[in-house]
Amino acid sequence: MSFGLSFGDFVSVITLANKLRRDFIGAPSQFNSISREVRGLTIILQDVDVQLPDYDINDRQRKQLSEISHSCGTLLNELQDAIGKYKVVEYCGTSIHKKARSIWKRISWEPKDIGELRDRLLSNVTLLQSFLNAISSQTMAATKQTLEQLNQRQENNEQSCILDWLSAADYTLQQSDLLARRQEGTGKWLLDSEEYKHWLRTPRATLFCPGIPGAGKTICSAILVDDLITRFEDKPNVGIAYIYCNFNRQDEQKVQDLLSSLLKQLCQKRKSVPDAVKDLYTRYKATSTRPRFDEISKALQSVTSIYSDVFIVLDAFDECESTCRTRLLDEMMKIHAGAGANVFATSRPTEMSDLFKAGGHLEIRAHEDDVRRYLDGNMYRLPGFVSRNTALQEEIKTVISRHVQGMFLLAQLYFESLIGRRSAKSTRTALKELSNGSHDYAYDKAYDNAMTRIQGQTREQTDLATQTLSWLICARRPLTSLELQHALAIEEGESSLDEENVPEIEDILAVCAGLVTTENETGIIRLVHYTTKEYLERKQDFFFSSAEKEISTLCVSYISFETFGSGVCESDTAMDERFQSHPLYSYAARYWGDHVRATKDLHPGVIEFLKDQPKVEASEQALRATKDAARKYWSQKYLRTMTGLHLAAYFGIQEAVAYFIHHQYPMDICYNGGWTALKWAIARGHLNITQLLLSHGADPNKDENTFIPLSFAAQYGQEAIVRLLLERGADVDALCGWYGSALVAACDEDQLEIVEILLDSKADINTESDLYGSPLEAAAKAGHWKLVTFLLEKGAEPNSQGDEIDTVLQSAAFQGQEDIVRILLDHRADVNRQAGCYGNALRAASMNGNQQVVQMLLNSGANINAEHERGTALMAAVEKGQYSIVKMLLDNGADPNGRGRPHGTALHAAAAFGFVQITQVLLDRGADSTIRAGVYRTPLRAAMMRGHREVAALLKRQGGT
Repeated sequence: MSFGLSFGDFVSVITLANKLRRDFIGAPSQFNSISREVRGLTIILQDVDVQLPDYDINDRQRKQLSEISHSCGTLLNELQDAIGKYKVVEYCGTSIHKKARSIWKRISWEPKDIGELRDRLLSNVTLLQSFLNAISSQTMAATKQTLEQLNQRQENNEQSCILDWLSAADYTLQQSDLLARRQEGTGKWLLDSEEYKHWLRTPRATLFCPGIPGAGKTICSAILVDDLITRFEDKPNVGIAYIYCNFNRQDEQKVQDLLSSLLKQLCQKRKSVPDAVKDLYTRYKATSTRPRFDEISKALQSVTSIYSDVFIVLDAFDECESTCRTRLLDEMMKIHAGAGANVFATSRPTEMSDLFKAGGHLEIRAHEDDVRRYLDGNMYRLPGFVSRNTALQEEIKTVISRHVQGMFLLAQLYFESLIGRRSAKSTRTALKELSNGSHDYAYDKAYDNAMTRIQGQTREQTDLATQTLSWLICARRPLTSLELQHALAIEEGESSLDEENVPEIEDILAVCAGLVTTENETGIIRLVHYTTKEYLERKQDFFFSSAEKEISTLCVSYISFETFGSGVCESDTAMDERFQSHPLYSYAARYWGDHVRATKDLHPGVIEFLKDQPKVEASEQALRATKDAARKYWSQKYLRTMTGLHLAAYFGIQEAVAYFIHHQYPMDICYNGGWTALKWAIARGHLNITQLLLSHGADPNKDENTFIPLSFAAQYGQEAIVRLLLERGADVDALCGWYGSALVAACDEDQLEIVEILLDSKADINTESDLYGSPLEAAAKAGHWKLVTFLLEKGAEPNSQGDEIDTVLQSAAFQGQEDIVRILLDHRADVNRQAGCYGNALRAASMNGNQQVVQMLLNSGANINAEHERGTALMAAVEKGQYSIVKMLLDNGADPNGRGRPHGTALHAAAAFGFVQITQVLLDRGADSTIRAGVYRTPLRAAMMRGHREVAALLKRQGGT
């Protein structure tokens, strides 16, 4: 059998059934019924034979089919015997060649035995059909399950890609590391406090927890986050997001990065990525660009509003750069006021933000119980004579607890100072020396004590500690333990790294007197506290006077290793292997120039490295490398675009640039289609390098990639460089890249001072670009209302519509920029101007769902029934599911039967999308359900074809056809 069954000959059953079908040819009409039943049985038998190989049947089903097959065979044999009784033999032909043939007897009734066989035939057909339906349904269910699993896997992959694109920050690792450091029971006072309980149960509550440096604020934040996650783990409608700000990561923690991380965390708890984030991903991923700040802000507010409750935790927001801190708190105020999020924050004592003035207030201090728990949990680290002396242990806990002054960090430092003691007397002497002064004085004395212990070690131990501390206070970003190990193993003048020179992490920590710690989850090695770095920076001239010079020399030695002379890696795999075998390479390639620039004298190895083109290209690849798939491809595509001159200009190393100028290197070369050295200097804000290059013949208007130097300076806010370029003859209106002009670039980036400079230099205020439109439109799209006002007052055309696409008013209305819409209307922007994909400003605002903007436009005379090929504003609101806008427009006289493509009317659109509430309100306001229009012809047909049963039932009740 084709389907591999080990029961009778199924083929013979089908053959017999086909023979019987032929035998009934010419039979009297009384045999028609059973002839049809034989035909039906034959068809179903053939269906089983053809379809069964596609199904995966079990042993029970095999047995069942075998029994049915046997029954069919027996029945067909009986039928063959039965019809023989109703035939006679007839001879025809000549006497010599007579032929015998069977002919039917002429009868006028259906014989009883034939009727009985027909009933049995029907029973077998029914059994076979039921069997086939059963296995078909089973297979369809399995196929559906498989498809659902594949779809879910695809959705999960897409969700992962979107969230990874949204933010690379992952605070869960830091959260895990902080909890691992916590002594059991620590922080219970916070969770039991009335302030915390009130914050938990009160909607829109805030709780501000200030604390002096080292009080344990970050551990408290981690404890609180853990409690929130545990408490609301099974409640999908409760969103939780948190960030740990870090003074040492200010370059990575811009306000947009912090908001993106919060947005990512809130998206992760949803089954699918919210549309607001999907839209951003779709718009920006293809171009490898990032969303604007206002777009991230709006998406965060949108996603926050999805949850019934949202808890946001901001730890140490005072460690953000001041501008970042201000904007972060402003955004938290919007979310708190709009979506109603509960916000918890820690900070050093500071002037309280408006966000927290009306909320709870609870100071964080190191509680004595927590300090004693910490000391109890670490007592094993002290010498054996302590573990054998319970009285001394109690004395240590009592004295340290009394002297910490609410600072947990002091407890750690005081404890560390006891680790190297050799007797009980020495330990008690150390305890007597603990400070009772202000917290600044207490820290300084504790750190002085630690540095004294470091200096008192063997020479090699002291050198190892000094080098470690030098790297940690001078590093431009946090280092991993492995990176630091390689950094400490570099030997000047060597062409490779000797693995036997790599120190162990345990040995590094042991010689640093408790000033250095590691994060097990992230692999980061760091100073124990920001006060540690502040102390060491104050003492840098005394302890680490040559740190920058030594680090710059070591970085240049590392990127000059012989292995990098092979140039760029031609595959991602090869690049990954290079980073794995040389862990410090990424850091050294990115920051060697910053360390060199911070030194007074140029190390000879710098020029030697910059003249080695393969090593320069290899370092450029490492400089641009990223784990993001799209940007990784981008970095590979544009490799080998720098020479030594370009790299020197990029890092702003004046002596190196001067060397290349002196040796007649061409100033305006764009190596392999890349940027000129001038553009690298401008992009990085190096005024001295820009001046030097221009003084030696660099062309301020030269550009092989359509991005002229002036637009770069405008985009990056380089005011002094903009003035310099204009003085040296830069064309103020020169076309440049997607911005179109320097003025558009400055407007998009909210560079008001530069806009003024360019306009004073006669820049065209109404110039247009393909992508950004006019300067006014660029400023409006980006949400820069002050700049919009300034441009309008300077004569910008309020109805400009870059490249004949959307007007400024339409763009602002679509994005919900209420302030900008008001400003434009006040400056006589045409509220009914028709253009672009939105059609008019009212349609744009209706799609977005901003009631304030819609009302503002209606109050300013917007034509509520203005036509567009895709329909009126009402149609736009319906298509986007904006119920409140639909109702608002209908209340203001919108025609419920206005037409538009592709749906027909608003009712057609509501039915097609399955919007029950909108369908009902349209019907209540007189929408005609019998109108035939659009791709589905009638609303009822639209609902039925799209599978929206509830809408279809509603339309039927209203007489829809």
